[in-house]
Amino acid sequence: MEPQPTAVARAPAIMGERGKMCEERIAQIAAADGNPYKVLRVTEAATPAEIKKAYHKTVLLVRECAAIERDMCSMCT
Repeated sequence: MEPQPTAVARAPAIMGERGKMCEERIAQIAAADGNPYKVLRVTEAATPAEIKKAYHKTVLLVRECAAIERDMCSMCT
């Protein structure tokens, strides 16, 4: 009998294109070296409205990534 693939091994199929985008974005955030402008992908000349929009967009994506991760962990048990 062959061993069943783990949840981590199945992750790409489960997460799909959106999950891949989440992983890439989180890697970009981690590589931003604490620079908030890089994290939000805005220039230093960005208006407060542009910063607010970029912040909300980033938060929604990170929350979605956390939900995908949580779903994957529930499959492990």
